[in-house]
Amino acid sequence: MLSYGARGNETTFALEDAVSALEGGYRSKLFPTGLAAIAVTLMAYLKAGDHVLIADAAYGPVKQFCASQLANYGIEFSYFSTSADDWAAGIKPNTRMLYVESPGSLLYDMQDLPAMAAVCKQRNVILCADNTWGSCLSCQPLKLGADVSVVAATKYLGGHSDVMMGVVTTQEAAFAPLETASVNFGQIVSAEDAFLVLRGLRTLDLRLQRHAQSALSLAGWLVQQAAVRTVFHPALPGDSGHALWLRDCTGSNGLLSVEFAPGISTARFIAAAYRPGRCRRVESRLDHATLIT
Repeated sequence: MLSYGARGNETTFALEDAVSALEGGYRSKLFPTGLAAIAVTLMAYLKAGDHVLIADAAYGPVKQFCASQLANYGIEFSYFSTSADDWAAGIKPNTRMLYVESPGSLLYDMQDLPAMAAVCKQRNVILCADNTWGSCLSCQPLKLGADVSVVAATKYLGGHSDVMMGVVTTQEAAFAPLETASVNFGQIVSAEDAFLVLRGLRTLDLRLQRHAQSALSLAGWLVQQAAVRTVFHPALPGDSGHALWLRDCTGSNGLLSVEFAPGISTARFIAAAYRPGRCRRVESRLDHATLIT
């Protein structure tokens, strides 16, 4: 129901409903950026004395937020290695949330979300997954057992490099704290921005298919180059997360990472080929991971 502009409008409600349907969730809330969506989500479910266990492959600014903000509110945080299987050992008696990104940032590590969800339910821990990579279509964490899914709509959902937004979708039991926090923190997006993301959703499926085709083709070529040691892309056969990708995902996208062979200067290569722009747009982009995180 439309009641007050700071609570939303017909266009933002339409986008929230569309994302909820794509994610297979109960309801969604919109935020002005992806990081705002993450920050409010953490504040919605955590309080002083709580602990959040975070995948070390999470988006870099999440770690900055935890160190500079959560710590000030008496909220504990620690990280687990996505390359190890003993992540559950990091759960403490006061752990309230497990925060993961699957595939992870930079190296696209796949996590076993159903297995994580099973442990979280036993321990009364909220499982929150950053689904920006999956963008509601290629992966749906809520259907794999997660309680909360966060997507940076700035990227693939918007798709045209002309809007910034974040969106959080939850299971029914987890929605109330998120809705309360979004209101208390004054989080809202404009009708124009919501319209731009709705426009992007109309071509999302086709764009992701083409992104995935191009990335897989490039990845296949790169693995044959002597200058390349490793290509990280879960849709590529031979990738360490390929089996989980086959089981849990229905598609891919245009993101991949490359580790060069010894003697190849990554910084010089990027400097020579760099083109500024936002990732997930129609042009290709190269970045040096240590410089952007």
